Amino acid sequence: MKSLWESTTCFRAAFLIQVIGIISFIVGFVTDSWLVQSILEGSFGVKQGLWRQCTYMKLHGEEAAVCDQEPTYQNEGWFMAVKTCEILGLVCLILTVFVSVMLMFFLDNRRLARVNCHITSLAGIFILIGNAVFAFKTDVLSLGYSCWLCWVTCVVLVVAAILLECDYRQTANRDDAQNEHVVVVTDRNDDNGTPCYQMQAK
Repeated sequence: MKSLWESTTCFRAAFLIQVIGIISFIVGFVTDSWLVQSILEGSFGVKQGLWRQCTYMKLHGEEAAVCDQEPTYQNEGWFMAVKTCEILGLVCLILTVFVSVMLMFFLDNRRLARVNCHITSLAGIFILIGNAVFAFKTDVLSLGYSCWLCWVTCVVLVVAAILLECDYRQTANRDDAQNEHVVVVTDRNDDNGTPCYQMQAK
């Protein structure tokens, strides 16, 4: 098992950002405030998420809500596309966090590190497409915190992908530097008859 400090600073920072991203995305993914519409000075309104819709009413400073309705756009093709993109983004996000854990503690594979960078970018792209379509088809001014949390995830995934790319290049340069010399066997033997070895630059 590898030590945490064997990884580069860029990789550790990227992993931390990935964890922040997956937490913010999951909160936005499951909560009901993607779209918030209120009337009567906020005393009555509707909160809609990807999976259900809540009707709420405020009386005497207390809020009562009923959350057993399907979303208004449930049968719309664009809404199904949004949910599909968000699900694919979540799958990629979980996968990239898992791969980062494996690279940090168990594996040392440059090819897998490159794939991890691509998966992180792909997660951000899926989430970005879903968020953009939802914002375009609804009222941007009525977007709730759930949707904005997913936008935050897009931003942090861009940063994470850049850091992972920096880590990949730093690791590649380090490995290349370590392989600048090769061992060659000469035709000379030492006093015990053992072949002599020399370090020779490539």
